[in-house]
Amino acid sequence: MSWYYVHNGETVGPVTQEEFDELRYSGVLNDQTMVWQDGWTEWMPLGQANLAPVASPAAPAAGLKLGQKRAPMESYQQPTVEASHAQEVPVNTEEIAAGIPLEFEEDAAQFVSGARWFYWIAAFSVINSVIAFFQGGVYFVIGLAYTQIVDLIAFSLEPEIGNIALIVGLVINLVISGVFALFGLFSLKGIRALMVCGIGLYVIDGLIFLLSADWLSVAFHGYASFCLIRGFISLNTLKKAGVKVA
Repeated sequence: MSWYYVHNGETVGPVTQEEFDELRYSGVLNDQTMVWQDGWTEWMPLGQANLAPVASPAAPAAGLKLGQKRAPMESYQQPTVEASHAQEVPVNTEEIAAGIPLEFEEDAAQFVSGARWFYWIAAFSVINSVIAFFQGGVYFVIGLAYTQIVDLIAFSLEPEIGNIALIVGLVINLVISGVFALFGLFSLKGIRALMVCGIGLYVIDGLIFLLSADWLSVAFHGYASFCLIRGFISLNTLKKAGVKVA
């Protein structure tokens, strides 16, 4: 019987039943480790596999002399994945993510949710700019004040230089929105400096709405900023605990 398991975000296997029991006994595998064996339809945490407890080895392992101690767990060399089997294991990212220790699952969810706000901010800023380009007269409060300022400048210049002002304004807004989308991408990779930079720029963006007394946009910016900051705090918690986030 062959076993596979997830370690540090990577699939390891196949390993024999004896090797698998040794990994359990040595502590390399715990109840949260995602495991799979031939014949199963999906991965599951080891603690839900209903396996019998592993007893202490009754005799020294082969090759050990009497009185010789086992190598410490840190020196254990984990088996590598055989290329011929690598594509046969039904792994998906959601199942691997389930291997996060239970006490950090809430932090992981808050971090991902917070970082993804950058994507929403970027997307609705683009929508606002497109609506402004076609003179739709409406905008979404989730968007950026930066892009609205660019739109105002473009419309003020249109009588003098024509539609080129609107086109240039739209391009500039696409670049600004793209920068915020990159903040989301790098935040999800766990790069704290860029996440802080993105949060700072978004807070400043909210202050611009405050100066213009756009209270609905101010309120929404406050909520989105709270979610972003909460995500950053959760990222710090995961980093300190050594949990891999990217």
